[in-house]
Amino acid sequence: AFFDSGERLSSGSVDQQGFEAEIDFRATDILRLRSTYALINSDVDPMASRSYREYEFTPNKSGSLSALVDLPRAWLFSTNYFYAYEINKQKVSRLDTRLQKSFALAGGELRAAGIVQHYFSRDGDLYDDNLYDSSNRLLFTVDLIF
Repeated sequence: AFFDSGERLSSGSVDQQGFEAEIDFRATDILRLRSTYALINSDVDPMASRSYREYEFTPNKSGSLSALVDLPRAWLFSTNYFYAYEINKQKVSRLDTRLQKSFALAGGELRAAGIVQHYFSRDGDLYDDNLYDSSNRLLFTVDLIF
């Protein structure tokens, strides 16, 4: 809701504190290993419904494990495991496998990739009605870096 002054009404608050850690290790010239972990403690205003939604979608614990392999001719292969608990009262975890090709392009770079995602749960990502028939998803991306 807006007041005559044009200022937005804030109907609640979420206080958060925590930490995040990352280890990024180049094991060889072609192999890079990464690990992340975050811990977030949230306090929510119990009288504000908007604050509760923010609280619901902020995981208390999250992390990832990744292996990235630089292949010849500007190819990159990676696999990543993502974990978050709890989002919308459930654990969310998935495994991504990605194959990417990079092309030099007028002072920049074009990256084309195919990604296969496997979700370890059939629950929706955010809402109960956001359900899929399969635990696997296939995505294609194209990025232009300049």
